[in-house]
Amino acid sequence: MFSQSAKLLAALLLSGAAGTAAAAVPSGLLAEAEIDFSSFAFQIYDLDLNDGIDPTLEWVSGASVGYIATNNFSHFPFSQHEDGLAPVSTISGSAAGADVLNSDQTARASGAMTQATPSLFMVNASSNKQGYFTLSGPAAVVFSVNYAVSAYDDNIHDNFYSFAQASLSGTVNFADGANGYFGSRHEVNYDGHSGVLKTSFVNTNGTADGYIYLDSQIAMGQNTAPVPEPSEYLMMLAGLGVVGYAARRRRQG
Repeated sequence: MFSQSAKLLAALLLSGAAGTAAAAVPSGLLAEAEIDFSSFAFQIYDLDLNDGIDPTLEWVSGASVGYIATNNFSHFPFSQHEDGLAPVSTISGSAAGADVLNSDQTARASGAMTQATPSLFMVNASSNKQGYFTLSGPAAVVFSVNYAVSAYDDNIHDNFYSFAQASLSGTVNFADGANGYFGSRHEVNYDGHSGVLKTSFVNTNGTADGYIYLDSQIAMGQNTAPVPEPSEYLMMLAGLGVVGYAARRRRQG
């Protein structure tokens, strides 16, 4: 891992800090999160074998987003949106020491940081996908996807941090008006891990619809503010128009 990030870190270290305003980071920061979209799958389990209904899940619409944000999301040097869980055009961008890639095979965010300045003290990056689905028939649905996350900081006692997270989550609306949230995630601050994310929901009524979200995100910089929780993160996405886009697609459907 860190094939691109490690090269970037080495280049930054060789270049040295420029200007008196630069605050040298005691340790290089690296972070990478990747969701292997080619492994994304779902299984449907029929809850009533005698009702004559074969439960079916259909994808109605989707969207893919990649962005890089700096300094508590005050600036977005890169942001790209494409239709489809498997985007029509591959999303790829680099800025502020971070890289994002969102394609029909992967959703990845990575980055390296060796100094903090007044103009750049925090970097966040994300590659995320969302899909709107409908389900007919009573069934249990299990979603799964492979992931890998890594974060590195060789001085965990300073005021700098690195963070990487992969998540698989969703929301569901049932025929009786009830709704629910389901999800699974793995995050690291100073470690590396890979495996399978799994999450599920159970529909006991005739029909249901909802959204599935896949997200690889990283953060690195000075500890001036906490890393956003998932609920805060969704609010940030709403500010980018991502959640609003999904809602519009649902109304159109």
